[in-house]
Amino acid sequence: MYCPESPLNKRVLEILEILKTSNDREERRNAGVEWSNMSLYRPEKRNEYFQKPSSGKTNGKRLDYYSYTELPTFDIVDQLKHITVPVFVYSGVHDAQCPIVFSEEIHSNLHNSVLYKFSYSNHSPFLEERETFDEMVAPFQSIQPNATLDLIRGELT
Repeated sequence: MYCPESPLNKRVLEILEILKTSNDREERRNAGVEWSNMSLYRPEKRNEYFQKPSSGKTNGKRLDYYSYTELPTFDIVDQLKHITVPVFVYSGVHDAQCPIVFSEEIHSNLHNSVLYKFSYSNHSPFLEERETFDEMVAPFQSIQPNATLDLIRGELT
């Protein structure tokens, strides 16, 4: 959604401008809700997902730098082959911020990784599919850095 080719990009830029410039608290709150809902597969469950307090603030300068300066040229694919520790790569199938094709690319360039695809998530599987996410993480808690992932390869659906 931060990429100019995304159909959400125009609205995201409008929302970010509201968040940067508006003095109207309600307008800012509504814009923030709309923005976070873009990253949820089931936005109607937003209140359930975000029960814990959060500052709700985004550092506009950092996001601008990332979106307009770093994102257009950021590419670490060639460096991935040098990573030897076990890695789990996960993605929501409906991720609007980082489409699953990029997680698949990362996984295919890592020698010791497992790719987990969350069928009912956008950008936050740890919120949207908490139990399945916890199942994914559990086996990694006992893995040593020089281990291989042969025994726990899989895909969660």
